Parts: sequence; structure tokens; C-alpha cells
Amino acid sequence: MTTPSAHRTTGLAVTSSTLGCDSGVLHLELHGYLEHGTCERFLAEATAQLAATPASLRTLRVNCADLGSIDSMGLSALLMLHRRTTTAGVGLHLHDRTAALDRMLTITGTLDHLAPERLGEADRRTRSDPMAYRHTLDDGIRAGQPETAAGPDQA
Repeated sequence: MTTPSAHRTTGLAVTSSTLGCDSGVLHLELHGYLEHGTCERFLAEATAQLAATPASLRTLRVNCADLGSIDSMGLSALLMLHRRTTTAGVGLHLHDRTAALDRMLTITGTLDHLAPERLGEADRRTRSDPMAYRHTLDDGIRAGQPETAAGPDQA
């Protein structure tokens, strides 16, 4: 059974499919914008779908292929959904993420949290972002960089 929600008027449509519930999987599809004006209704719809499914539910798959954009409130809604699925013992999987969604998750440091399936277990333990640790000296020059004369007073 596939049921579209009434979010089209606010820029977001959530379509759910309970076809996989027998196998412990609930599917949601996002269409439109997950932002300030739509995030509360998205979270209410997703939470209602979680509550209406059998106790055998183990996975919530959210297809993000048609997600137009996401802002900080949309990210907050995804994080809250993650908390609710974790509490219910249900895994949350964001599939077919758009470049905009991946960028938002990367910039905010939540990509590994909301999309852990993208990394292998060994990568999760040893992953380090070299740009996260750019050491500087007290005078603002990056460590490992040769000191050069700079500024208008230097000739």
C-alpha cells in the first residue's frame, strides 16, 4: 500500500510503502524541500508511520533521490527521526542521497552518524579528516609552511 501525504502544498511530499513491513522494512520517499516550513509535518508523518507498523519492523529506509533541498531545520528533523528510530530499535537508512544532502551532512559532521553504511567498519575506526587539524603557530602561520614576508610594509 502506497499513501502520499498532503505535504505538497508546503513543498514536501512523503510517500510511504508498507510492502516490505512483512520483512521488517518500511520505505519512505521524500519529494520536495525538507526545510523550516515542512520539517515538523515530515517528522509527524514519519513518526506516525513508525507507530502504525508491526513490531517486527527493523529498518526504515528513506529514499532521498527527489529531495530538492534541506536546511538546518530539515537536518534537525532527520536527527530527531534518527533518535526516535534508535529508541524503537529500528535502523534508519538514507538512500539515494542528493549532493545537497550529502554536502549538508558533511559540513555539519553528521554524515557518519546518519549514513554509517557508507563506511566499512575498519574505515569508521581509523578515518581522519586531514583538513580538520590544520595546526598553526602563534603568529598565524600554518605549521610546516615556510615563513614568507607578507604585507605592504615588506619589500
